Amino acid sequence: MANLADTATPANSRVSLTLLTGAVVLFGMAYGADSFAAGNGILMPVIASTFIVGGASQIATEAVLRGDGSPVTAVLIGLALNLRFVALGLIISPYLPTQRLKRLFASHLVSDHPVSFSMLETPERRKKSYLLIGLLMWGAWVGGTLIGAVAGSAFDAAAFGADGAIAAGFVALAVDQVAGRKSVITAIVAFATSMILMIWVESGIAVVGATVVAIVVGRAIGVHKELAR
Repeated sequence: MANLADTATPANSRVSLTLLTGAVVLFGMAYGADSFAAGNGILMPVIASTFIVGGASQIATEAVLRGDGSPVTAVLIGLALNLRFVALGLIISPYLPTQRLKRLFASHLVSDHPVSFSMLETPERRKKSYLLIGLLMWGAWVGGTLIGAVAGSAFDAAAFGADGAIAAGFVALAVDQVAGRKSVITAIVAFATSMILMIWVESGIAVVGATVVAIVVGRAIGVHKELAR
């Protein structure tokens, strides 16, 4: 059986996939811990992640319900956030298995990362890439949810998961842009800046600040010329 290293074409993409998997685990931890704190126990969030597989929608729905919002509002918000899956499904549909049960299972794995990474492959390799990465992301999300739910009673896993996932996702996006020594320097400076800023400000602001620093540093050392080669 092929492994994930055989599916991602550029080496940078394999590193990005590893980092994004870590980010998904951390987001799952955030959701699991938050759901446990809301009184849902361990089993309920794990079952939800297993069958819904909608990270942002699950977290948003949980937030609405914890804020005394109505179940109808929570469902509508979840559906709105998952509307992009329709477009993603249409993109990957020609490469899904044709047998009914296998196609149903494959469609359950539709999400941003499996579709985007598999579309980087040649048409002959897209189905295998999609299924392998889809299973990886599904396992990371469900596993992260379980870890977060179990750990939720011991420490604030929700805050750690959300902040860590944002940082990991930021680094993952940067890795694909690494083309040489100057871009490596820029990426390291950006990551270090985001980690330092997260001590004093919210994670979203830290990422924006690190992006600005990366642009300034990149311009100063001429990283755009390196990337253009």
